[in-house]
Amino acid sequence: MKLILRQIPGLVDEPSSVWKVRALAIDDKCPVIEELLKWKQSEPAEFNKILKAMKVAAATRQVRDPKKVKACANPAYKGTYEFRAHKGQARVMFFYHEEEESLIVCTVPFFGKGGSAQKQDTAFKQCHELKTHFEKAQQ
Repeated sequence: MKLILRQIPGLVDEPSSVWKVRALAIDDKCPVIEELLKWKQSEPAEFNKILKAMKVAAATRQVRDPKKVKACANPAYKGTYEFRAHKGQARVMFFYHEEEESLIVCTVPFFGKGGSAQKQDTAFKQCHELKTHFEKAQQ
């Protein structure tokens, strides 16, 4: 499994940023960027809210506003979070990574419309598994 970090379109690294927000590409496929580009066309309000949450997170050591960022409640997936489109359905699962630089690594897009808590839990599980693979690859 080849893992690469990609810049998210529409998100610029500010000099004052605490974190760099990146999307994880797996074997040259980047589900987060692909879905964000779809949302930009089909769900522009959701897209804008997710991008705003990413910008807030990039500028802050830890976001405490659950309208923008929320930690996974399942202890099995500790260390995974979701960007949230407040009052919307769009989510992007991610984790924090601090080694050579401070990164927020976006892994799994999720659209809650018609979804269930089980589907959301599956998205967190995928995020946790990718976090594990990413961390092993960094060693």
